Amino acid sequence: MAQAFSMAEDMFVKGSRKDAQHSVMLITDGKPSFAFMTNEMVEQLDDKGIMRYFVVVNNQGPNSDAMKQMQKWASQPWETNLVHVQGLVMLDADMDMWAEKALTKFCPMAFSASVSEYEEKTFGYAHIKDSAWCGVKDDKNILSKNVQDVAACAALAVGAQKQSFLLGAFFRRGWCIGGTMAVDSKQYKTWQKNKEDPACPDGWKSSMLFDFYAFEPDAGQSGIR
Repeated sequence: MAQAFSMAEDMFVKGSRKDAQHSVMLITDGKPSFAFMTNEMVEQLDDKGIMRYFVVVNNQGPNSDAMKQMQKWASQPWETNLVHVQGLVMLDADMDMWAEKALTKFCPMAFSASVSEYEEKTFGYAHIKDSAWCGVKDDKNILSKNVQDVAACAALAVGAQKQSFLLGAFFRRGWCIGGTMAVDSKQYKTWQKNKEDPACPDGWKSSMLFDFYAFEPDAGQSGIR
């Protein structure tokens, strides 16, 4: 595992594409041969902003020492960046399902329509676009610099009576900024109909550090469902 991380770091530093996502997905049984060396490499990757995704295949419980170690080494919050398969029997039972789960969880260009639709109906907000925002990013609207997940950011945005919000990624992971754009029903429905290439009235402001979310009109004002 330590050697794999070392090779990944070398590849990113020496020859990676500037517009590529700097991340490593590791499929493991959760039993590293050299824990100390692996931990050192994890810290080096973290210092360089290289994301670490884990697919762990073992029969260990989530509170076991092995799983706690994997949770520590995955990029934080680990709940977003780790998939735990409960043993080879579960993996063999539906290999395609686990592959799809890992892909939609880790790949920034992947999109799961069913998951997206469920989240929109349940929580009252939609993930509109990665690595960009619509409106004006005003640092005066920073709501937090240490949120754990998108739900926590959405809750802060509701409290601040915002109609949209920006969630940080990479070096801004944990940041939550209230959006300045007014979102009406027409705009929200337009985004829902075109998830692959949504349009921003004033043009998207590109940045790998922030993803853009918007509340469904009325739903966000009355609180997250």
